[in-house]
Formats: sequence, structure tokens, C-alpha cells
Amino acid sequence: MMTQFQKEMSNRFTIPLVPLDSSRIQSVRAKIPTNYNPFSYYDKTIISVDTLKNDLEYRTHLENAWWDIIVIDEAHNVAKRGYRSSQRSKLASLLANRSDTLIMLTATPHDGKGQSVASLMNMLDPTAIADE
Repeated sequence: MMTQFQKEMSNRFTIPLVPLDSSRIQSVRAKIPTNYNPFSYYDKTIISVDTLKNDLEYRTHLENAWWDIIVIDEAHNVAKRGYRSSQRSKLASLLANRSDTLIMLTATPHDGKGQSVASLMNMLDPTAIADE
């Protein structure tokens, strides 16, 4: 999915994206000073939510990074479900507050639960739905 999205952005909009996975992030970290944020190394990147969600090592860097645009594809996978938030949902909520623009894409209908839709809407605008 990531490769397809990367190709589409390049072919349709001439936006080159550098794919980041765990090994490439480690490679960047080896090249830069320890206090430098590896997510600031490249201007335009594409990275899987699954690469970031489990690694507590990235959290501080993510909390201290700022992006112009974050695009979350398959956004229905980051919706809050029930009373516990998934790692994907927590990560998406963190990232939603770290950019000027958040774009969430999905072709999958939501699960029909108001809380799921409200959690996605509140990532876009925290004041959109007061009571999930």
C-alpha cells in the first residue's frame, strides 16, 4: 500500500516521497547528532503507522516534530473503538496535533458506532464533537 501511494504521489503530483521504515530511520539516526530529530532529516517522507505505533523510541521525536501535512490512508483503522484506544488510534491522535493539515483517507465505511466517527472528527477538529 505504501509503495502504491508513493508512486501515485510521484506520478500524479510530482511529489517525491522518501520511504521510511525502521532500518532507514536507524540509518538516519546513525548519520545525525543524537539530539537531532530523524523525522526532520528528509523534507517529504512516507511511513507506515505500523512502523511508528510500537516503538516508544520514536515517541519523543514525534512529539517534537512538526509537519506541514500528514496524510493517513485507511483512516478507519485509526478510529477509536470502545473504551480503549488502540496503538494506531493513539498514534494518529498524537500526529493530528503535530501538523498544519491532517488529511484522512478511507474507502471503507465506518463501523456504525458514533464513538468511532467522533474520534476521527475530533482528530480533524478537537471541538467538533464535544461528547463522543
